Amino acid sequence: MTTPNAAVLWALDQQCPSAADKLVLTLIARKVGPDGTCHPTRATLAREAHLSDRRVSRAITNLCTAGLLDVRRGKGPNTYSPNVRNR
Repeated sequence: MTTPNAAVLWALDQQCPSAADKLVLTLIARKVGPDGTCHPTRATLAREAHLSDRRVSRAITNLCTAGLLDVRRGKGPNTYSPNVRNR
């Protein structure tokens, strides 16, 4: 179980490939529910981060490659899981 506050503190403590990547990770972490997942759209993340959809997509790819984020793709919004337990 992950609380949003714990997830945000974890996200802020991570070494991310770029500042934009850290911002996206922190926004995702802020939205996690008790199960440690959230479902924001890329458009929502882009709007909140003041980034383009393309830059958010690149940040998500970078975070997955760095092992900081898991993404489950499906119909509708993706499911994002910050890897809080792995760090």
